[in-house]
Amino acid sequence: MTPHGRFRLALDRLLPESCKGLGVLLSGGPDSTLLALLAAHDAARRGLDFLCLHVNHGLRGAESDAEETWVRSLCTARGWPLRCQRLHPATRRGNLQDWARRARRVFAEESLPGEWALLTGHHAQDQRESVLMALCQGKLPWGLAGMPARQGRWLKPLLAWERFQVLEDLESLDQDWCTDSSNLRSHGLRNRVRLELMPTLRRSAGSELDSLLDAIARDMGTLLATIDREAQKLLETQDLRPERWGHSLVRQGWDRYHGAVVRKALEALGRHSGAWGRGPSNARLDSIRTLLLTGHAGNWLPLGKGHEISLSRDRVHLHPRFDPLPSRSLEPGARIDGPDWSMGRTAPGNCPEGAAIHHLPPDLQGRTLQVRAARAGDRLRLSADARKSVGSLLAEAGWSRPERALRPLLANEQDILWIPGLRRAWQPGPDSPQQARELVWVLQ
Repeated sequence: MTPHGRFRLALDRLLPESCKGLGVLLSGGPDSTLLALLAAHDAARRGLDFLCLHVNHGLRGAESDAEETWVRSLCTARGWPLRCQRLHPATRRGNLQDWARRARRVFAEESLPGEWALLTGHHAQDQRESVLMALCQGKLPWGLAGMPARQGRWLKPLLAWERFQVLEDLESLDQDWCTDSSNLRSHGLRNRVRLELMPTLRRSAGSELDSLLDAIARDMGTLLATIDREAQKLLETQDLRPERWGHSLVRQGWDRYHGAVVRKALEALGRHSGAWGRGPSNARLDSIRTLLLTGHAGNWLPLGKGHEISLSRDRVHLHPRFDPLPSRSLEPGARIDGPDWSMGRTAPGNCPEGAAIHHLPPDLQGRTLQVRAARAGDRLRLSADARKSVGSLLAEAGWSRPERALRPLLANEQDILWIPGLRRAWQPGPDSPQQARELVWVLQ
């Protein structure tokens, strides 16, 4: 079969039906050069748009500039549209390889609409190196699945190509390429795996090494796909729904699934709610799983990027972190407006239509009151000699953590007087409109 025929079959298995174009990350090396040749031909056959993307990382000085010049010449000669980006290594932070990888991904994602597929030239040998890298880094067991051929709109259609096949196909297409001298030096984990570890293992395992690593990646990939399906099934049964402050789902049912499935579901939930930057660690996911299985209403854990996961009576909530309402004085005749509520203090007959009303007893009329969020240690008087934790009352009512932070309570210096929409504190003597010269109202 011709290179174009093999590529067409590979892309048929990966390409979404809604795809509008193919974007190729073209470094100038043999893998990405072959990818660009095959993808450009296939895009024309399918009637899709096509674009090459090149990032000059500036890490090898004149050699990096020469590669960019070569890529520009190739695209001009072939009539391919090209978009380039030049980076400045002096501004990088953290690991060099991670910085370069993130920069390429961000550039590609920002360059093309979401209906486009983004193609990279990873081949079979890259996959084997990825399995060994995961082993070296302790990314077990799922790292042993290697790189997926499709992840979102990122596609790797050359994963079945051997390195020698890439070079043979380039020769058959009469196309040269650039050589990256940094690939010949033992810096960075991938280069050390390629140049040092793989030759050592081949001397011990012989020709069986490639098939062994391929089998590990294949079997672990199959298992990971099964876990992904089970995680999706779990989420579909948990009544995931948007709410005022984020998303929520039911608490029951998590204990019926294997820990690996729960971790994958939690990872997907975090992405859905915007809580993860990079993927969370297994330790973080396990702590969230423990919260779901053994936690109580009101318990919570921080997530990433300013988000939290918290429990109410029946549901799990994923939401941004909110600062609790500050304490504000409510004087006679005053009004306080919150994010989605208003509270005021007035004489009977002057409150807004539809407002909930709390009549103040004589001993509180004319005194300064406070409007604030619930706090740890708050208690509500139920009778002359009984009080109950406000936290317990809110948990029983099913209030979420954002509701606790943002919904107003009425208090004086010692006590919670009113939880609007839930309960009033006991107070001596009759509480009647006839006795009240002052009331507090709330709209929410």
